[in-house]
Amino acid sequence: MSRTTAASSYAGSYARVRAPRPTVFDASSPVPARYLARLLDAELNHGMPAQRRLGRVLSAAGRHRLPTRLLGQVVRVRRRRPRPDLDDLLGQVAAAWPGLAARTDRLPPTPPLLRCALVERSAVGMVFVFGEGELPLLVLKRALGERSLAGLQRERAALVALAGHGLAPLHLGEVGGHWVQEALPGLPLRLSPVRPGNAPTLLRPAPFADLDRALEGIAALTARPGPPPETLVALLGRAAAHPLSPTAGRAVASAIVELERLGVTVLQHQDVSAQNWIVDGQQLSGLIDWETCSPTGTPGIDSVEAAVSVLEHGIALERWSDELVVEVFGPAWESSAYFEGTREATARAVQAAGLAAGLAEPFTVAYFAGRLGRKLAEPASQSLGAGALAAMLETVARSFS
Repeated sequence: MSRTTAASSYAGSYARVRAPRPTVFDASSPVPARYLARLLDAELNHGMPAQRRLGRVLSAAGRHRLPTRLLGQVVRVRRRRPRPDLDDLLGQVAAAWPGLAARTDRLPPTPPLLRCALVERSAVGMVFVFGEGELPLLVLKRALGERSLAGLQRERAALVALAGHGLAPLHLGEVGGHWVQEALPGLPLRLSPVRPGNAPTLLRPAPFADLDRALEGIAALTARPGPPPETLVALLGRAAAHPLSPTAGRAVASAIVELERLGVTVLQHQDVSAQNWIVDGQQLSGLIDWETCSPTGTPGIDSVEAAVSVLEHGIALERWSDELVVEVFGPAWESSAYFEGTREATARAVQAAGLAAGLAEPFTVAYFAGRLGRKLAEPASQSLGAGALAAMLETVARSFS
């Protein structure tokens, strides 16, 4: 009997693992376990491994792909228990399938046999729903508190605003107290190690071209009249009070002026790190996890954040220190095609919002000064110290002077 006709008769066989996050998954199929193995592989690849305890071991593991098929088999060897709540949720998904499939061409018209994995994040429960393929078809999210509810509301608003533009998953509705979105095809962006010796010759991975176009599209689609983000202006004020060279001090002061008279805001993702890029082959399928987005962001800053985040995580695949990051960042920013492309992409995103391309420079300074300001305001907020963040800001300001 199919789950479509008698969903309540389905009884999965669920196992539990603790990494990369506490997860309950249907072990009666190998598919959820293999996907969890892929998530663990991605976690090791771009989870700042060299910064952690056992850094050498973890960074070595992160540079090389895990045997995910074998690891998936090992993961399934767990004590199994029933989870009637997940069985019932899958039944509700199957019953709602015609309406879900009508909103996206990525779902088959009738529901396949469904399996799932529940990933327990700190504030959001995420259920990955699988059919017959190796990757999930749907992602279901449920808030576990008021703060996370606000984040999911922001995400839903962003997905609705971007619907039909191929930049983010489609929001498909609600099922069983969960908000449902399509699962984008692919896996998180795979990172390569970055070393001091190759910093001046760094190139941009192929998916950056798709990301650039996506961020330009978001800027063009969501540009609205409005005041600048007050929090960013405040963070720049903190950075300006930090001991800086005259060149950097003037650059920050100019950025504050430009932000304060900025009359345009855009939807800003605000967490464009590698785990939120979904890549299918060499193509970007879209950006996920919009829970921390801002509808009143600054044009171009996502472009800079994406490049800096990928660079820093690439450094952490070898070894990690404030001194090493500064050593790599300087020549990479000044000489590499990697950051030359970033500066060009930032200018195009600014222009897409209807602004002069020259504003890309003060907005880029604002990003680096904002990181420094946040570190000074919230010491635990950054993986780098204030000295390293100030040095990066100095490099950027000097290049624009």
